[in-house]
Amino acid sequence: GVQAAGAVGQLGHAALQGVAAAGQLAQATGQRVAAAGQVARAVHAGSPLAAGAFVVLDGAAVSSCVEQGADANAVVASAIASAAGGTLFLREVELLPESVQASLEGRLEAAGAGTRLRVVASTTRSLEDEVAQGRFSSSLYEVLSRVRLFVPPLRHRPEDVAVLARAFAH
Repeated sequence: GVQAAGAVGQLGHAALQGVAAAGQLAQATGQRVAAAGQVARAVHAGSPLAAGAFVVLDGAAVSSCVEQGADANAVVASAIASAAGGTLFLREVELLPESVQASLEGRLEAAGAGTRLRVVASTTRSLEDEVAQGRFSSSLYEVLSRVRLFVPPLRHRPEDVAVLARAFAH
């Protein structure tokens, strides 16, 4: 089951179990990506797909691939294929280039039709604002925003300080 601790506990054990049990897409929003990653792993661990892979696709890394001339769409396709039967964590999804956003939306729709795949996207920005400014695809936003989770900043989660200190000490 989902372990309620730190940022995960702030969201509520019951809420995360509900997201984990359902085969839904989810968006975790907060000031720091690490907390959203903790939430994504908790959702994965509590889901029927927990035995499958947990694959991270980093928006900043994909953006860098595009800048270097690499085929970022191939990277996206590979990540989705690797995550089949498990969870794809889209880290900092707001940093994905527009061409990749369009490809991702199509691939997620195609994967959803025939593959068991959970998608959790994290963002440190308001995707509503990004859509309004024309920097993020409104249709991809709709796909990713079926379930939205807000991760409070660390200053509102003092119980996480000790957890993080132990993690960094090891």
